[in-house]
Amino acid sequence: MLFNLIAGSNIQAVALVVTAVAVTCFTIAFTLLFINYRKYAVNEINSGKRDIELIEEYVDGKQKHKLIIKKSLKVVKLVVYTLLMAFITVCLVFTLFVRFSSNVPTGTKSLMVVASGSMSEKNPNNEYLFTNNLNDQFPTYAIIVLEKVDPKSLRQYDVVAYNHPSGRVYIHRIRSIETDKDGNVTYRTRGDAVAADDQSDTSYTVVTRPDDIVGRYTGVYIPFLGAFVQFMQSLSGIVTIVALVFCLVMFDKNSGKISESQSARTNYLIKLLDIENLNSDIELTASFVEKIYLDKVSYIVKEGDGNKMLKELHAENQTVTENSGENSAENSAENSAENQGNAESSGENQTDKENSGENLG
Repeated sequence: MLFNLIAGSNIQAVALVVTAVAVTCFTIAFTLLFINYRKYAVNEINSGKRDIELIEEYVDGKQKHKLIIKKSLKVVKLVVYTLLMAFITVCLVFTLFVRFSSNVPTGTKSLMVVASGSMSEKNPNNEYLFTNNLNDQFPTYAIIVLEKVDPKSLRQYDVVAYNHPSGRVYIHRIRSIETDKDGNVTYRTRGDAVAADDQSDTSYTVVTRPDDIVGRYTGVYIPFLGAFVQFMQSLSGIVTIVALVFCLVMFDKNSGKISESQSARTNYLIKLLDIENLNSDIELTASFVEKIYLDKVSYIVKEGDGNKMLKELHAENQTVTENSGENSAENSAENSAENQGNAESSGENQTDKENSGENLG
């Protein structure tokens, strides 16, 4: 028995460590990726690479039907985010309530998660279930509503939650109520799905006393929600929820920074360009030039040029510009032809000078 407890504890510890490591790694990876994306997006916006997109968005946003769609999407995003955060908050509060609501005074209601299937169906050997038409079973992972009652008001076949000698809380049906010669009342309980009375870990029949009763089942339950609540109550669930909340807050914060950059750049473009009267049918294009300086040579790379690169050679008093790649041969041929033409012109001028000298003689 002790070995089983130790083995169970070790498995739970390993499961907790694995869950914590996996959730932590995911959270770190998601955070780093989104922060890098935010930096990349803000840099593109500030450098003007998204100007066309921002101008088109601004022009389209001025149209009534698109403006309605845009505002509706913002409202939907806000509502979804708010509902998600509210859902997590409610689940946390509900989980804490379920966890601590068993210690409530007599006459009040409490909630409890059903962790086994011992009350999910009728065992054919339990004839009293069919004879007395007892149909108040509930499924595994249901959340049931209990009522604190005076133990003296309990009757045979009531479903009760009680503290088992193992330290767990059992939710079973009272099969019989016994009173000894001194007037002490005890209860024998059994799950509807099993064919034997409740036993302790040392294999003797459990005799439940009034002080062990937690509450009586009211017949009201919420199916399957208990699985989520039980997970939330575990350490693995707490780690997961904390990581989820962190990711949501981080996502909202960084998305806000991207939106701020877009708004600032749009306002700048409105002041710089006359885009108030632009029509949405107008086609807008943009090109970007990158200049790389290497020693005394600067290379200008134009977007979409492929392997073509414009190279500027800086001399002392002049700048000679030539194209590298495919344009180099064409430019060289043109320069050669121009130089040849200049040479011929120079020869003709020299001949003219000689003829002029002869005439003078």
